[in-house]
Amino acid sequence: MSLGRFQSRFLTVARRLCNKSGNSAVPRFLDRHVQALLGEMTGVDVDKVFSPRKEPLRVPRYQLMSEEQLTKAEEDTIERAKKLLRMPPVLDQRKEIGEILEDDQLLDGHDKDEAKLVFTDISLDVHNRDRKIVVREANGVLRQATWGERDNMNQIYFPVEGRKLHMPALFLPENMQVVFVLLQVVFAQGRHEYMLDVANIQCDPDSEDYIKVHHETYEDIEKRGCHDVLYSTRHYGGMVYYLVKQQRTDKLLINILDADRMDDAERLIRLCHLLHPNTDVAIKCKQKAVSGIDLVEMHLRLQGPQKALKYFEELDKRTEGIES
Repeated sequence: MSLGRFQSRFLTVARRLCNKSGNSAVPRFLDRHVQALLGEMTGVDVDKVFSPRKEPLRVPRYQLMSEEQLTKAEEDTIERAKKLLRMPPVLDQRKEIGEILEDDQLLDGHDKDEAKLVFTDISLDVHNRDRKIVVREANGVLRQATWGERDNMNQIYFPVEGRKLHMPALFLPENMQVVFVLLQVVFAQGRHEYMLDVANIQCDPDSEDYIKVHHETYEDIEKRGCHDVLYSTRHYGGMVYYLVKQQRTDKLLINILDADRMDDAERLIRLCHLLHPNTDVAIKCKQKAVSGIDLVEMHLRLQGPQKALKYFEELDKRTEGIES
């Protein structure tokens, strides 16, 4: 199974899981309004999306086009880029399973090597999340397979392209001390996108390893203030959502204003108010019914960061210069 097809099928399950959990009064990641704001903030930098990657060399293909054909080709390229920028879902960590179904003492010691027997439903029309997988222990206990066992069996019978059967050493708990040092080297090189891509291929979006790698990556980006390293990648929306949920958007907002993306600054603030509607600043901005640059300025004056107000002071000076 290709990764794209797997993620498309997983997204259906993700929406179902997302709708079942949490406070329905507060929009979650897969809410259409949240998705619209994050999608617009991600941006579509075609040069970055289709930047050179390590792959087999191919003979270049040249094609003569009319102006109309060129316009159509550019539009098609943008649509392809938007598909590649589709955000992976953000979910709460899945709860561990392993429910005991039966304890048959007659089967105690059924295998002299004390091997476990794993029974897997390999029906083609069953999603991996719903597939029945049980384990018979050597002592006769029959239980539900753990998530790790489920992941391994699903990968054996229905392999996902690019995913390894055994967890990469990068994610093993016993290697975390070494991994932490390696991560600093990787992050120092600005390879945050690479780390997230690896986690996205290897793990399900609600697994502990997936969430841990994403959060550590976001934290490093926040510490370094290099948010643009994920701009116009499929991971930008997840990072923004993470920071907004934690109400830690000061550095990100300054980063956006420094890049002169006022529309994105407004979207970020609208997202903050959408996910935290009961904060004083959200209530006051709603009462004033402000929007656009006025919303950004009012939010900054009420909540900060105050040093971002220099952007408006410089904007006022430029406006006065044009008028004079």
